[in-house]
Order: sequence, then structure tokens, then C-alpha cells
Amino acid sequence: MSTEMSAPPVTRVSLLAPITGVLVPIEQVPDPVFAQKMVGEGISIDPLSNTLVAPCDGEVIHIHPAAHALTIRSAEGLEVLTHIGLDTVHMKGEGFTVKVKVGALVNAGDELITFDLDAVATNAKSLLTRAARRGCPIKSGPASPRQPPPGHHIFRPHGGAQRA
Repeated sequence: MSTEMSAPPVTRVSLLAPITGVLVPIEQVPDPVFAQKMVGEGISIDPLSNTLVAPCDGEVIHIHPAAHALTIRSAEGLEVLTHIGLDTVHMKGEGFTVKVKVGALVNAGDELITFDLDAVATNAKSLLTRAARRGCPIKSGPASPRQPPPGHHIFRPHGGAQRA
């Protein structure tokens, strides 16, 4: 009788940039919940566009009542929280248009939320938009001041291949 245990299978999920903008290290976000990674590893983008897109294929499992944040769960069980701006909850949905419903199946790059950049810039603490993972270990990619377009690979699971 063999006592060898096989390693669990490796699951890889590619995550795409949820918005066009300048990549900012998560540790520099002026909000300790995100900067200290209390909601999980993630990235922050200073947006140059007003459209949040799905970072992966999956199901929309939560939309915040203030329309500034939502969570997608991939088939692999990875939960990705996307969150527009800082202190945008106080805007009570003003300036945000959600394009999906809870339970919707989305593909990476699908439009999720559009928002009024000027309204967020005027009424929120910051425009910084975050994507944070929950549910599996992820290795962050480089945090360089570049401008990834929507769909540009920004972080990946350990050992995952970068998307072209």
C-alpha cells in the first residue's frame, strides 16, 4: 500500500485590467482596508476612462447598493472585488450606471459599470479604482506606473503564464 499523496491540481485564472489607467501599487492607496490588503491581494488603477469591465469570466455574485462596487466569482472559485473610487459609497449611486445584474454570467472584458469621472473626482476622496481577490493565492504582477488598457494582463495566480 502506497502512502504517497499526490499534489492538488494547479488552477490558473488570468485576470485582466478592469479599467484603463495608470497602475498604482495597492500599498499607496489612501485607504488602510485596501493598502494593508485586508480584503486580499490586489491592484489599484488611477482611471483614464469611465468604464469598469470584467477582469475574468464568471458570475456576478454581489453588487453594492451604491453601485460603485461588485464581485465576480470565477468557475475556479476565485472572487474578485472591483471597487470604483474611495468613499464613493457616500455618493449613494449618483453618477454610476450598473450594466449587469446579480447572477449574470460575464466574460472577461464585458462592461460592468459606467460612471461619471467628474462626479467621482468632485465627490469622492479619490478616483483610484481597485481590484482585489478573495478565494485563492495570487501573485501580483509588477507595480509600475504604466497605462494598461482594459483587458491587459495585470496579475496572475502563482506559476500562471502571462496572457499576450
